[in-house]
Amino acid sequence: MEVILTHNKSDFDALASSVAAKKLHPEALVILHDDIQENVRHYLAIYRDHFSFIKRSDVDWRHVTTCILTDTGSPASAAEETDMLPEQAAVVIYDHHPPPKKKLKNYVYIMEPTGSATSILVNRIKEKQLDITSEEATLFGLGIYADTGSFMFSHTSKKDMEAVLYLMDYGMNLEIIRQFNEETLNKKQQKLFHQLLSKQETMEKNGVRITLCRITVPQLEGQLNTVTEKLLEMINTDAVITLVHTRNKSFIVGRSRTRRFSILSLVKPFGGSGHLGAAGLSLRGEPDAVYEQLCAVIPECMEPSTSARTIMSRPVKTVTSDTSVEDAYNLMLRFGHNGFPVVNENDELEGIISRRDLDKAMQHKLAHAPVKGYMSSNPYYAAETDSIEYVQKLMIQHNIGRVPVFGDSGTITGIISRTDMIDWMQQDTAYAVQKKKNIATYIKQYLQPPIAFLLEEIGIKAEKEGLHAYITGGMIRDLIMERPSEDMDIIIEGDAPSFAAAYAEEKMGTVHIHESFGTATVTLPDQIKVDFSSARTEYYERPASLPTVRHSNIREDLYRRDFTINAMAASICPGTFGDLLDFFKGWEDIKEKTLRVLHNLSYVEDPTRILRGLRFEYRLSFRMDERAERLAKEAGSSIKTLSNSRTINEMKLLFKETDPYFSLERLYELDVLDDFLPHAYWGFRAKEMLEHWAVPLYRESWFHYLLCLYMEKPDLLAKARFLAVSKEQKRFLESFIYLSGLPRSFYMQRLGTIHDALSSCRSEDLEAVSAYFKYALSDYAVSEALLDYQTKRQQLPLLRGTDLIAAGMTPSRDFRHYLFEVEKAALNGEMTTKQEALQFVTGRLQT
Repeated sequence: MEVILTHNKSDFDALASSVAAKKLHPEALVILHDDIQENVRHYLAIYRDHFSFIKRSDVDWRHVTTCILTDTGSPASAAEETDMLPEQAAVVIYDHHPPPKKKLKNYVYIMEPTGSATSILVNRIKEKQLDITSEEATLFGLGIYADTGSFMFSHTSKKDMEAVLYLMDYGMNLEIIRQFNEETLNKKQQKLFHQLLSKQETMEKNGVRITLCRITVPQLEGQLNTVTEKLLEMINTDAVITLVHTRNKSFIVGRSRTRRFSILSLVKPFGGSGHLGAAGLSLRGEPDAVYEQLCAVIPECMEPSTSARTIMSRPVKTVTSDTSVEDAYNLMLRFGHNGFPVVNENDELEGIISRRDLDKAMQHKLAHAPVKGYMSSNPYYAAETDSIEYVQKLMIQHNIGRVPVFGDSGTITGIISRTDMIDWMQQDTAYAVQKKKNIATYIKQYLQPPIAFLLEEIGIKAEKEGLHAYITGGMIRDLIMERPSEDMDIIIEGDAPSFAAAYAEEKMGTVHIHESFGTATVTLPDQIKVDFSSARTEYYERPASLPTVRHSNIREDLYRRDFTINAMAASICPGTFGDLLDFFKGWEDIKEKTLRVLHNLSYVEDPTRILRGLRFEYRLSFRMDERAERLAKEAGSSIKTLSNSRTINEMKLLFKETDPYFSLERLYELDVLDDFLPHAYWGFRAKEMLEHWAVPLYRESWFHYLLCLYMEKPDLLAKARFLAVSKEQKRFLESFIYLSGLPRSFYMQRLGTIHDALSSCRSEDLEAVSAYFKYALSDYAVSEALLDYQTKRQQLPLLRGTDLIAAGMTPSRDFRHYLFEVEKAALNGEMTTKQEALQFVTGRLQT
């Protein structure tokens, strides 16, 4: 016997997920609790006949073989009778709450960080292509809308939205969802709301404001969850905790809008569960004792205030007070900033110059005036130890877009912009904390122990020197894909060459420094190489040019990368070891096998990123997303500015790592083939040549791959001359152009006549042209004639000069003529032996 069970006080997500579970487990019976929320009861009063339920009392728990739980991770929270489950009974859990640290035997945990348990099940129904009725689709939608707050709660995920889109195709009725999902309070709830509102007490610690509302009533009437959410909307606070005592039980419900106060941590000591931002439970106990325990737990759930140092950008780009308006304006364009701190000759802060200030000055034709005349003087600033809330208050009260941050020495050590603040606010939710990723286990599992040890060692050294150190790029990507990696790329927020030199000295290794790029390579005694780079940003003077590099911070360093899958970093410093920095959702793109560029000008700045994208597509079985492909198609003008040598070098790399047919087909699909390779044509003849031409026989196969693109029409070959960069390539191409340009009638002559023109041609040239006639032109007669000529020519010579001397002839300039005529006659089949050749010379050529 299989049963489906959910938690007491069932809400719409509990009911909907139970019904959805039956679609996946059709033999199971759905148990409906007597204790359900009032709006769920109203819904079932109308729609109950569309679904099949049984009561808990109808179940003989001793005969249950499988218990399927939805929207809860604990059988005990669903029904006390589950204690009677046979020891061998299996338990399957579908839940969107955090998984337990200790997993039990015979339990199958299907737990995902979605906003609703129903979403997990609906997406599995979609995968299995199971049919659902419009009534089921509407109920499933109710579960998702209710538990995500109509997609407004912070724990809402992409999977919730995908599930609802799927349900729309099956007749999900939004009017019914609106009717039963309205959050208006009924009379009982309004009474409860006002009772709690009048009995509130507030405590504040580390900048977090918590409101506790406590009342005692004979019986709890109304949904405490809904009332608590309304209180959080009404009260100016970071979190609301409602505590309601009745005759037999106490009920605790919490709601938080900040990650610095975890409701889940609050209820865990009492045996409760839920989300970081929303949870609740009921328990027995003396009311005052429950209250005192709750008050003792609240301070422990408050995280310390985040300091300005944590989110500030560094190093700070500044301008001096005598910098011209035009120069400051150009710097803003280069680095994409909207303002700079202005300092004097002693690096002391004098003001802030914004893009708006510079725009006005430029409009008034004051480009050569110093910025000190247009900057905002007496700027507001913060210390590294100030809280982010303090900085946020400065920005709001004074309507400023950036706040310089000072260190203990009194110098500017960082700056907090609106972008930094928005990023922090987006992360400042309970769900964002829940989603925070750490790859320390990946590092230990997929890297060789010596490499993992080196990372920890470098992180410890960096922290001692007050620096931040990260691994980044390909190593992060490979680890997430659960593949080993040996790319030791370390990013230092600071002076990487100096750090690398000191590290090499400590380890008795060698260091090679590239000062202009802020990079260094350390070779250790065991020949392990570690690449160090200073966190940097880049700007391009013009499209497709090589970048100019400046020191920056880790975020800007990642922003300059080609694709999001390569734009992640992980800390290797103690305390944060393995913490993943994924500003651009690279993790999701890896899981979805998608290549996304970071910004719209990515290909304009560096068109070769398109070719790198193809290498990743082939090597990783990924695919560019629609935006990346569209931007590639629009990058033609930038591609055409690439130098010939750079294009060829990138093509060499492309064909070294990919199948040429795949890459050329993709370049054609993206409509950039003739932008990279002028006049190239990817047609039938090119494809046939590429498929059949034995180009791997050639040392530089990339050259022959590309030549295939110039074989569609006879006159195209001459336009491929720009591809030939070496002396041998130029020789081969000219020979190919000559041979392919001879009239067909020429190859239909006797082989001796052909030999007159082709005797100096190399065998590989003849073989290539034979393939061209066969596969590109489908002219099998010419192809066979060339192969016949080549084969018979390899049997030559029948006669040498020494043979003529041995026959008594005096050496002369005529020898060459005699021997060549012998070759022609042999090719024509007029002789096959040396004796016949001598007779030919003495009998015909000397007379």
